[in-house]
Amino acid sequence: DRRSSIERPSRHVPRPLTRQLQKGEADLSAKVERKVQRRAKTKTTIGSGAISNAQRLQAQELMMLLEPGQKLGSFSDFAKEYGDEAFCLRLLRKYDGNVPKCADKLRDVLLWREEN
Repeated sequence: DRRSSIERPSRHVPRPLTRQLQKGEADLSAKVERKVQRRAKTKTTIGSGAISNAQRLQAQELMMLLEPGQKLGSFSDFAKEYGDEAFCLRLLRKYDGNVPKCADKLRDVLLWREEN
């Protein structure tokens, strides 16, 4: 008798996931999607708005300092590669558009880049 009960297949059939679990997975999926969208959005914008023409002009002003004969033109090409538009825009955002302060910080970064 004991043997026959062991050999019999179980009548328990696995049930599909409960609705609550399915809802939790949907919530998690939506949360991940929002996070991905937020990351993608922050790569193309500064703060809450798009990059303005004034900010682009300020960034170009900083990048012009890297030209030969200018204040930061004596640094190596390796160091000056770091001073691209994206980096200059980040400096401008951090220092509220203060171009002289950003130029000083850019010089500090270039010095560090030359040494390391």
